[in-house]
Amino acid sequence: MGERPKKTAFESALGYLSLRDAPLKTIREYLQKKGFSQEEIEGAAEKLMEHGIVKEGEYAKRFVETHPSAGPRLLRQKLRQKGLSDEDTRAALEEIGPEEEAERAFKLLCKKLGEAPSAEALQKGAQTLLRRGFSYAAARSAAKRLGDETLFEEE
Repeated sequence: MGERPKKTAFESALGYLSLRDAPLKTIREYLQKKGFSQEEIEGAAEKLMEHGIVKEGEYAKRFVETHPSAGPRLLRQKLRQKGLSDEDTRAALEEIGPEEEAERAFKLLCKKLGEAPSAEALQKGAQTLLRRGFSYAAARSAAKRLGDETLFEEE
């Protein structure tokens, strides 16, 4: 019986991408773990880009769309960790304006707290929103919409 020829880095990358969407940084890391040389990895990455198989700008937009419980700050951080350019990150986050951010924050707060939460629960919920990368304005707006308008009044 003859041995099967070893997969190329490009073929391995295609196999990986058939299972999940990924930016180039993740694909490079995968190929490195598989034991491919730096030259093979870069060749595969170049080929993926040339053929339009990996489109990092589109990946960034899909990532933002599929993570509605994260605010713009957290999304920016995660996209940078994935190796996406500032340009792709900025373009993906442009779709989350102040109104969209406030709406995302409100939906998350409603999901976490339900109807008529206590003032203490609202405050904790707002803190959670801040930790998840939402702005103070979005957290304040969400808390106000849920009921306790005096919670964030300036003293």
